[in-house]
Amino acid sequence: VSGSAGELAVGAVHGLTPDNSEQKTTELAEALKEKNNAINALFITVPGMECACDSVVTAFDKVIGESVPIFGGVSSDNMKNITSYQLSDDAVTEHTIWAVGLSDPTIGTVSRATHGFDVIGEPFTITKTEGLRIQEIDGINAFLAYSQRFKLTEEAGVSEIMPFGALAELLPEELREEYGSPYI
Repeated sequence: VSGSAGELAVGAVHGLTPDNSEQKTTELAEALKEKNNAINALFITVPGMECACDSVVTAFDKVIGESVPIFGGVSSDNMKNITSYQLSDDAVTEHTIWAVGLSDPTIGTVSRATHGFDVIGEPFTITKTEGLRIQEIDGINAFLAYSQRFKLTEEAGVSEIMPFGALAELLPEELREEYGSPYI
């Protein structure tokens, strides 16, 4: 990303975990806003496995503003499910959220993404969580419930599980047409 100092602000914070995602993102958002108070779009990259993405969005909304579009995505490690990597300040890092705040008054954003998932089966009911981790589904061990639903063995590895990996949530009716699906 290049541009004049008045058009963008770049920053990163390290040490992101699911438990501190909002706090770390708030630090990043405040640093970006200090560099440029006119941000009207945010490009972000977050570590997919070490992040509470809803907390990231909440923090940016609180500091930068709810009307500022956020686009970008999550990083991974080629489906190894060990860690995820981000490039920050010419170094490969882990547990890092990276963002570019753009402030060109002529910029507009159009964003739509779909991963092509089909919803399979009846809804699960999450019956126990610990922090952001699902411990039980329908009253039994989450992995067991998940494995049974998709006919996976207990020995299934990441490459067998990830194609079924996304859990969908029913969107409110007023958002379904805009999103292009009844589920997110």
